[in-house]
Amino acid sequence: MTKLPDYIKVRGNDIVEKHLLLTNTHDGTSTVSAKLTPVRVVCENTLSFALKGSEQQARIWHTQQAEKNSNKLVK
Repeated sequence: MTKLPDYIKVRGNDIVEKHLLLTNTHDGTSTVSAKLTPVRVVCENTLSFALKGSEQQARIWHTQQAEKNSNKLVK
């Protein structure tokens, strides 16, 4: 998780921060995923919330051939 330098301003002074979330199971049972989210992940609950919603994310299976297959992103 990293906070991006820009933010979104909604109606007046309501600031929504932007974060880049990277997730990985390290055992090949799930994809490595990168996703933009306004949710700051601090626990399992906020992780679940951040992963819901927009399907706009880059995902690739964490295998020995991950680099070779990186041009075949999972949708």
